[in-house]
Amino acid sequence: MSNTNDFTPLEEGEYMVRMNRITPKTTKAGDSALSIGFQVMKKVGDTDANESKSKNRLIFDYLLLEHKNPKVVEITNERIDKYLKAVKCEGGLEEIDHDVKRLEEFLDLPFIAKVKVEAGKNGYKDSNKITTFKRR
Repeated sequence: MSNTNDFTPLEEGEYMVRMNRITPKTTKAGDSALSIGFQVMKKVGDTDANESKSKNRLIFDYLLLEHKNPKVVEITNERIDKYLKAVKCEGGLEEIDHDVKRLEEFLDLPFIAKVKVEAGKNGYKDSNKITTFKRR
């Protein structure tokens, strides 16, 4: 059973996920960004009977590669670095020479994501956010 059309937030916890898409974007301000999708494989600790609740659900991330505030870019680089290390790219962002185009080489590699529910703001609904990237 596929749950990819269910956008209610997953309950907080650890999930086995894989990055299933990465799409370059340009913001209205003209800055480079990445739209990323993570597909849930299962909740860590779930039995096969409970697996269908979370399996194939999607978690989205939007990372700004350029921004007038350097702290925003620093946070993006930290998230990419942690993702790469979670999928066993030992040197992280440095190992791929900070070339984010190479992220596509790391699609579909499973890792454990600690997921939290982030409260919606400015008319947006509550959503999930990956707070920790861990090796499986």
